[in-house]
Amino acid sequence: MSNTPIRGVLFDKDGTLLDFDATWPPAYAAVAEELAAIAGDPGLAATIMRLGGYGDDGALDPSSVFACGATREIVEFCAHLPQFEDVEGIAERLDAILTAYGERGPLAVDNLAALLEGWAARGLRLGVATNDSMASTKAWIAYHDFEKYFDFVAGIDQHYGPKPDPKMFEGFCTATRLEPSEVCMVGDTITDAEFARAGGAGLTVIVRTGAGDGDALAALADRVIPSVAELGDVLKT
Repeated sequence: MSNTPIRGVLFDKDGTLLDFDATWPPAYAAVAEELAAIAGDPGLAATIMRLGGYGDDGALDPSSVFACGATREIVEFCAHLPQFEDVEGIAERLDAILTAYGERGPLAVDNLAALLEGWAARGLRLGVATNDSMASTKAWIAYHDFEKYFDFVAGIDQHYGPKPDPKMFEGFCTATRLEPSEVCMVGDTITDAEFARAGGAGLTVIVRTGAGDGDALAALADRVIPSVAELGDVLKT
């Protein structure tokens, strides 16, 4: 953790600004059911959920493709299952399902708009760096009228490359004219923690609203908090 004052905050989206459990398990189930219908095998849906990272107890492996994978990686994982390698347009069909769920994803905290407004009013520069697509991300931001709060938004299908590649982090610093040590990175997975480290973030914060195990990530983060609602207290310290 740097002693340099924090002047900017770069957020992961899924699991950080919106509730992972309320958004993506239903999306993955919809994808699995679509694939099972295409294959004509209802039992295949459960197999796909298991292969994607869900255990028999319903818990999601925090290192699995469903927990940490970019939208593109999840689509490729499903589309390249042996049953679907020769199905034309399968990747586009799956991407459309995931995008639809991403666009209407619920918020992680009920007062997120007020939180964003408060941070922006303090003069903090705000950004989003996600392994989701730009189309889904921009649609979600526009739906909730968050555009005015973010100085930078980057997704998986831009030229930066997926997290933990630090190019999105560097892009945020360039766009806001901040030094890496002046930036707090907030995420929910090991990918976000590695991304923050690779970018040289001055502060790394992990929230418990996502797919990752906060306790397991504590060694990689400066702080672990229940949700972004508690971020203000961290930034005061």
